[in-house]
Amino acid sequence: MELQGFPFFNQLDLWDTTDGRPSEDRLFLCVPTSIAAGVQYLTGKHLSPDAMKDAEYGEAWVNQGTAASAFVGICDRNGVKLYPREDDCVAIAHEEIARGHPVVFTQQDDYAPDHPDWTHVCVWYKDGPGWLSAMDPFGGKELCYDDQTWRTRMRAHEVWVMALKQEPQQQGEEMITLQDPWVASYFQDVGNGQWKCKHNGYVIGGNILKYWRVMQGGPRLPLSNELKNIAGVAYQHFESGIIVFDPEKKLDGPQMPGGYQCYLLKLNAALRLKLLG
Repeated sequence: MELQGFPFFNQLDLWDTTDGRPSEDRLFLCVPTSIAAGVQYLTGKHLSPDAMKDAEYGEAWVNQGTAASAFVGICDRNGVKLYPREDDCVAIAHEEIARGHPVVFTQQDDYAPDHPDWTHVCVWYKDGPGWLSAMDPFGGKELCYDDQTWRTRMRAHEVWVMALKQEPQQQGEEMITLQDPWVASYFQDVGNGQWKCKHNGYVIGGNILKYWRVMQGGPRLPLSNELKNIAGVAYQHFESGIIVFDPEKKLDGPQMPGGYQCYLLKLNAALRLKLLG
């Protein structure tokens, strides 16, 4: 899932300001720069990271970091809800990106080797099975790692999610959660964005899990783990059908709206007939 058109902002830009002065805190503007990118993605509005910092910390705040919590009000005034979530940050990121939400997070600082206690903030905007991509505001570039690598790089157990204050309601956008009694009775979170079926031990994860959740668990319990014996395709058997992750549309064309790149295999599809006899 990718937040299409997500903007890349560079915190080192001297003149992305509103006061006619060069950015005085550009080496430490990773937080407002990441948030400004999220605001522009969600609303189309451009905010100056330097102006955001000045509004909350003052012009004299130089060579010092900032906190995401300081910018909740600015986001609110621009139609965006900025709110924290705690737990498995990588799993949360997969879940929120599937909902179309940028996710601001704190990781190790690769740019200050003499200060191992320093941290750096980026924003996740794209994912796939077992990996995430972030917009790194230090230079405005992409960082992509597998989930486990991200977990080793994390320096906080909290992320900040960005969403429109009034999101359009679309059929199927609400995903079923582990708080649902039926789901809780059959599944447990085993980390890495995966749920394990207590009944038979099979695991659902990645885009297939997101699609299963959007369908409110309609495919019922898994009857296999994810299978990848077709190049570029993953699929998984469930009691009520076969979910296919097929981003290149090798087997079929109809994919779930919202970028999940999944669909239920047709009853007369050659693969289904081969698998089920």
